[in-house]
Amino acid sequence: MKKNQQQPSTKTVNILLSTGTLSATSPQYFFFNNITFSSPAAPSLLDKTLTAGALPPNAAPGTAGYNVLDLTFGDVVDLVIYNTDTGVHPLHLHGQSFWIMAQGPQNSGPYDPATTPLVATEARDVAAVQAGSYLVIRFQASHPTLWFFHCHIEWHLADGLALVVSTTA
Repeated sequence: MKKNQQQPSTKTVNILLSTGTLSATSPQYFFFNNITFSSPAAPSLLDKTLTAGALPPNAAPGTAGYNVLDLTFGDVVDLVIYNTDTGVHPLHLHGQSFWIMAQGPQNSGPYDPATTPLVATEARDVAAVQAGSYLVIRFQASHPTLWFFHCHIEWHLADGLALVVSTTA
C-alpha cells in the first residue's frame, strides 16, 4: 500500500454516517448512506457471489438490508465519511490497509476540500471519525473479493453500521 499513498484517487465515495429509526416504533439503528446493514441468514453474500456471479441490489434508503460499495480492481478510492452522530466511531476495513488523508476534530462539520488538503499521514486498518466531523481515507482496491467495512464498537455493528466493499476484476 505504501507505494500508492501519493497516487491520486480515481474514485471518490461520500459516505454519510447517521442514526435513526426504521419506523415510529423501531429501536435506533446506525446507517451508512441511509442504509442499515442487515446480513442474511443464508445464503451469505459470498455464497451468492460465488454461485450467481452478482450481488443483490442495495436495500432502499431508510431500510435495512444489503449495503454494497462496488469498486473495480485497481481503483484508488477516497472514502469521505461525514459523521452526523453524537458519538465517535472507530471504522475498520478488512483485507486492506488505508491511508488517513484528513481527519477532523469533534464537531468540525463535513470535509471541505477548499480548506483542508488531503495529505497521507499513516497507514492503518482502523481510524476514528469524531462526532459531527469527517474522516477521509484512501486505499487501492487491490484484492478482488468482498471486504467488510464497519464500526469496531460491537453494538454499533450489530445495529447496522457496516457495508460490504465488493472489488471485481
